[in-house]
Amino acid sequence: MSNKILLVDDEADIINIVSFRLKKAGYDVIVAATGIDALAKAITELPELILLDINLPQMSGYEVCSRLKSAEETKKIPVIFMSASAENISENTRKYGADGFIIKPFETESFISKISEYLGSSAKIVKNTVEVDENIKELMPKFMQEKNKNIAELKEALEKNDFETIQRIGHAWRGGGSLYNVHFVTEKGILLEAAAKNRKAQEIRILIPEIGNYFNNLDIKYIKAPGNGKTL
Repeated sequence: MSNKILLVDDEADIINIVSFRLKKAGYDVIVAATGIDALAKAITELPELILLDINLPQMSGYEVCSRLKSAEETKKIPVIFMSASAENISENTRKYGADGFIIKPFETESFISKISEYLGSSAKIVKNTVEVDENIKELMPKFMQEKNKNIAELKEALEKNDFETIQRIGHAWRGGGSLYNVHFVTEKGILLEAAAKNRKAQEIRILIPEIGNYFNNLDIKYIKAPGNGKTL
């Protein structure tokens, strides 16, 4: 049986895009466009996971989450906030009892990987597949070695509250993924740099294992790029 996910967002485009991605990955999707509708469907459908936008009509995502976590029927269902802003999201995740957060817009492979992570061992195992120009195949081992080294450096820096090192690595990652078509690196580099700049240790503590999990499940496929051979 497929895992059932309740997707809550008031923007039709987001609902359509995210539903498509989830269904393609093998999940059953239920949708709600308001906070009140989300509460009703959470109780009647009892999904395995709830993806919850923060800015909703009638009732905010924060209040919805608080009510879900207070109700006996729904308190054990993982709730993941979806937000277009990283500002205060880590603090609010803890404050309102959510189990995690995802920043919009998100890269498909990392998004599905995070969904699988929150659903646990019963979820469909999803590889993070990226297509890379075969002309840079020889550069990939060095790229992977550098990123694994960076992950170790991030862990060590976090233990020492060395935000300067974390910010430096994040800044380097911002432009480090496009050439290799690993856009996850760019996305997380932006978040790391911002979190380190604002000395948000808890947010960094969430990001580091997510990054490690992504690279542990990375599946690289080498292709012949069209035209001049450059990967877009």
